[in-house]
Amino acid sequence: MNPACQDRSLSRLARLIRDGSFHEAEAVARTLDRRKNSTQAWPRADPGEVVLFWFEPRPDQAHNGKLRKWVGALNRLMRKIVDGDLQEVARVAAIMKTYAHRYTPLLVTRAVPSARFPGASCRLTSPAERLKV
Repeated sequence: MNPACQDRSLSRLARLIRDGSFHEAEAVARTLDRRKNSTQAWPRADPGEVVLFWFEPRPDQAHNGKLRKWVGALNRLMRKIVDGDLQEVARVAAIMKTYAHRYTPLLVTRAVPSARFPGASCRLTSPAERLKV
């Protein structure tokens, strides 16, 4: 698979999760997981332009404990994309699709390039970026 297509696929998966489209995110993650098991190394070591999202509750919802748990689960899901654990992304997306309509409107998202995504042990970060951490 072309590296630019790989980046677009991972970015698309992140956008689906951001938008609360967990049905489609589950299908995309399962498809990408099958492709990952081909002969090429995928996701590759240098993520290029993969854009992920960092989630936070809206300021007026900061008191909502269930929403904070939802936000934590979404951020862990983004880390799973970074780590290349697409089977886990598909599994969690299947669970989260039940509650997406309730919590997604209460979130604030921030686009973050994968090389700068919070969590230093990112599989998709380039070797040069890993040395900086």
